[in-house]
Formats: sequence, C-alpha cells, structure tokens
Amino acid sequence: MLMKEGLEPIIDDQSRILILGTLPGEKSLTRREYYADNRNQFWKILSCIHGEEIKLDYKSRLKFLRKHGIALWDVLKVADREGSSDSNIANPVFNDLEGLIKKHPSIKVIGVKGETAGEFFWDEFSKNSVISSLQIEYINMLKRKGKIGS
Repeated sequence: MLMKEGLEPIIDDQSRILILGTLPGEKSLTRREYYADNRNQFWKILSCIHGEEIKLDYKSRLKFLRKHGIALWDVLKVADREGSSDSNIANPVFNDLEGLIKKHPSIKVIGVKGETAGEFFWDEFSKNSVISSLQIEYINMLKRKGKIGS
C-alpha cells in the first residue's frame, strides 16, 4: 500500500456548503485538482443542479465554486491506498474538520460524497461537540439526512 496525502481545502468566507469526499483519486493527486478524472461525474452534476455550464479548466471550476458558496475538502488527510478505490483505504488519518468549521462559520451544510466518505465522517465527526453544537445540516445522498448531533 502507498501512503496518499490529500489536498488543501477549497474554501473562503463566503462558503456555505462544504462537500467532503473520502480522499482524492490518483489523477486528482497528480494534478493537485479536486475531481480531475473525467470519468468522475462531480462537475457535470454541479452543472446540472445549477443550470450552468462549468468550463473544463480548473480555474473556471474554482470560480464556479466560489460563485455558488461551495467548498471542497476530504474527510481524510492521509491514508494508505493502492489506486483510487476507497475500498483499498487503510490506516486513515482524519482532516481537522472541527478547525475548518471554527475558521469558517459560514458553513451551514456538509454534503458527503460517497458511501465510504459518509461512513468515515459519521463515525469520526457526528458526535463532535463543536460541529454538532452548530446544528449544521448533514446530507449523504446514500444514507442519512438531518442535523448533526440529533
């Protein structure tokens, strides 16, 4: 297994929605860009939701995120993983989500992208007193929706 280290968060003081993945895939890590693999439907889904075309260059993608108050990060900071599959993750180390939320109190919704990210998030952060005290809405399209801490 190879140790993989994630990317820095894409966030600013206008961000209201934080979308968390598990850990970037190989192409994203190589290019240092979130959701860089063209097979990933992330940017197409955001485009459809907002009814707005998102250009392929990363600078335009980041501009789109800022315009819509969307921040990106991952549940994991580092982990051992061969390839890009979340099923190959071992020895996970979590990002400081509490610190990020404290620094950016404008975040009101956390959306977790994918089953593994959701499981890691729920196990590690759902009982976090700082995060749950803010009553941030949590959305995982595969499993849960509600208030953190309830």
